[in-house]
Amino acid sequence: MQVTKFNNADGTPIDLITEYGKIDVETLKAQCDVFLLPGGANFQTRATQNNKLMAECLLSSVTASAKQALIADRGQYTFDGTIYAPVLFKHMMKIATLDNKATSKWLRDQLKQMPAVMLEVKGNIDDFFNTFDKWHTQLIGRGEDLDDALDCLWDGLKAAPCEKFSKWIQDKYDLHIEDDPTWGPITVEELTKRVKAKYNLMVTNKEYGSASKEQAEIIALRAQIDALKGDLKLSVAPKGNSKGDKKDKKGGEKGGKEKKTKNTKAKGDKQRQKQEESWKKTPPKDGEPTTKTVGDHTFNWCVHHMAWVWHKSENCDLGKKRAAEQNHVSYAAAVNSSPIETGTSSNFRALMSTLAQAALDEE
Repeated sequence: MQVTKFNNADGTPIDLITEYGKIDVETLKAQCDVFLLPGGANFQTRATQNNKLMAECLLSSVTASAKQALIADRGQYTFDGTIYAPVLFKHMMKIATLDNKATSKWLRDQLKQMPAVMLEVKGNIDDFFNTFDKWHTQLIGRGEDLDDALDCLWDGLKAAPCEKFSKWIQDKYDLHIEDDPTWGPITVEELTKRVKAKYNLMVTNKEYGSASKEQAEIIALRAQIDALKGDLKLSVAPKGNSKGDKKDKKGGEKGGKEKKTKNTKAKGDKQRQKQEESWKKTPPKDGEPTTKTVGDHTFNWCVHHMAWVWHKSENCDLGKKRAAEQNHVSYAAAVNSSPIETGTSSNFRALMSTLAQAALDEE
């Protein structure tokens, strides 16, 4: 008999391993009493044996210090001298996971970036669903969910880098939006099942291939836009008028000097913005990690932009553009010999940052 399948307070079946947050301790304990209390309907059955094995397995899987902490909390999962393994598991998950609003918000934010995930896994549908399931399961395990989880899944699938597969997804999405009875009501689980079946069939028939040139450009542009949402917003210096539009100061002052355009932005706001964003242009010191978390977001040091951004250097479109412009000479090789890897002084990194800023201003 199972010791991981229960019904929550509403009578809804749940899997304790993946949905531990959907059932309260009292409801869980009451259902365990059936096979753990003498006189229970299923006492001394296979479920009772499974409970004992599960408890031993859980306690032997943690470190000595963690086990001591659990022993101190034994009143939370031990009743009448018997360890209730399902309750123990729920208690361990409560300790091991950060059940706070910040973690839930981070999980929701990640689920809304599924198009970027599709690009990272290079169209591998199995890896795509594994990533989605990992984040979605953690959110559900905390007793929460994402109202538009299905929409997030659709968005990611539509970014698949296979023209034929992407068209199939779009056709099915249109049926879903139109409530077409031939497609029927769809859930995250059902969509996952149907899409995996289609993907496996296409792979078997060698029909799952690369995107068309136009689609690849659109997907790359979409990913770049998503990445730039969290990047440093650069203030581009105003450029002078073209040669034909030059005007002399004061209506024709001698020398024909070009009239300069002043930045009317308040100095106080400009200085405050520079102070708030200055850390994004400060490179990591020798030996420091190239990834860090600020607030609710994770930033990576991009050696191409020479700034802390959302994307990683290997996924940077600027780096790919430079590589193409250099007659297919590997720009990545140049990056590997950059100050980040060779240990050159931080002053040189700052110089590279300034040069990168100037290059971006000219684009």
